[in-house]
Amino acid sequence: MSLTKYKRMLMLGTIFGSLVVGYQYRRELIGDLSQEQNELYRHVDKDSNKKIKEAIRETRMEFLNKKS
Repeated sequence: MSLTKYKRMLMLGTIFGSLVVGYQYRRELIGDLSQEQNELYRHVDKDSNKKIKEAIRETRMEFLNKKS
């Protein structure tokens, strides 16, 4: 039994297997990055909401101080 007979199939199987493993790794990596990005957006939204609320509070205080 010689390997030359099955060499093409072994090469194609190796290439296909490496592509599958690479694709799965890429999907996991992209999933991790998108999860980190969503967490970052969540923090930015909380910070911006807090800043907006503080700005509204300050303008109300300024308005009340000017009025009285």
